[in-house]
Amino acid sequence: MIDGFLSEMESVIPMAMFSPMTEEKRHEDMSYILECLYLNALSSRPLFTPHSRTFRSYFSVATSRLRKKYLTTETTIVERDGEQFELEKAVGFRWERLHGKNRKRLKYAIKQVTKAYGRFVELHNKYAGRDDVLCVGVRCGSGNVWSGVDWSVLIREPWFLGACDCPNDNSYCYIYADAELFRDYLANV
Repeated sequence: MIDGFLSEMESVIPMAMFSPMTEEKRHEDMSYILECLYLNALSSRPLFTPHSRTFRSYFSVATSRLRKKYLTTETTIVERDGEQFELEKAVGFRWERLHGKNRKRLKYAIKQVTKAYGRFVELHNKYAGRDDVLCVGVRCGSGNVWSGVDWSVLIREPWFLGACDCPNDNSYCYIYADAELFRDYLANV
């Protein structure tokens, strides 16, 4: 129902506050998303199922061994409060060490994430900078199986312009709404 949508709503931001994403920002976001996907795949149970609901700790000995075996990393030195820290970032995957169904599973997950991010960027850039559009952040994305939102009803609302999952968290969703019609809708509910 629509009531479930209202209870899950977390933020409403005018799209006029956003500018279209640059190619550099897209590349930066995609590398972060892939890094998270690689780390999830290495800490998931069963192994190499990045969208699994069961994970071992990122900081376990087993996960550390797997990271050294499968990931190519880049180390940067970060200075904070006068102290220096080494920050290790996964920049690639050693595909020659992964074969069979695990390789297929991970490649398919990368393909899904890349498509989802493309949809997000497309919708974001379509409405960025517009005063008449709101971005509504809602905890009812495709990965949130507990949300009580009926999407077939929601998309028929006159204020609804489009929706996409958050690229980093598919339990979160961005809904783009006509500002005037959405404010009228909220005033009447």
